[in-house]
Amino acid sequence: MEFIKLDKDTTTNQYFEQLVHLEQVCGLEPFSREMLTECIEAMDTYAFIDNGLICGFVSIHSSAKYLGGGLYIVNLNVAPEFRHQGIGEKLMRTALVQYGHLNDVVITLDVTKTNSPALRLYQKLGFQITDLPSA
Repeated sequence: MEFIKLDKDTTTNQYFEQLVHLEQVCGLEPFSREMLTECIEAMDTYAFIDNGLICGFVSIHSSAKYLGGGLYIVNLNVAPEFRHQGIGEKLMRTALVQYGHLNDVVITLDVTKTNSPALRLYQKLGFQITDLPSA
């Protein structure tokens, strides 16, 4: 399995169609092609590739734009056939290592309360659940 950072060239190669398909299969509110393009071009998007297939991907935004700074996990998807193999955890850990020393960095994300597998993953990774009211 190979870990890669996707770049603007991804939007014109064989991986992009796989990303679109994976997003449609996995996303609770699937990103459009345009939104996926933005994730790749404007954020850090990482994927695990196995024999030419994308097993899963994560998009991370590092900007003061989200919750006052730090990192914001925009999107995380693992293909159904690769679930329950630790791919999501390995993908998150490997991607976050790319940012170096993370002890002083706030990492945030949104997940629905009904997405039990994702909640278990994020808790295993040390995330704390907060329920902030919308302003």
